[in-house]
Amino acid sequence: MQLRTGKLSEKQQLQLDLAEVYDKAKSSNKFIELLKQKGHQIYQRNGKDVGIKSKRKYRFKTLGYPMEKLQLLDKNIIRNQRLSQVRKLRNNRSKDSDRER
Repeated sequence: MQLRTGKLSEKQQLQLDLAEVYDKAKSSNKFIELLKQKGHQIYQRNGKDVGIKSKRKYRFKTLGYPMEKLQLLDKNIIRNQRLSQVRKLRNNRSKDSDRER
């Protein structure tokens, strides 16, 4: 389509938008929020956000973003929180050892 018309197809444009938003998002909720800010309409199935509705409906999975990939964003938050707690504990220990000297 791009060679024929010089434009990206709707699906290709959505994939570019998703890649941009995924890089910025820190959680799956933020991912959905950023998509809405870009003007995309999110559709749900069984109470879960599963895709983007434009002229057609595209599931995130079809666009290269299965739910497992979106859940990784949430796991990164938990991991980062744990790492920050460990850093705080290490800083407290180093301060305590400096006081003992």
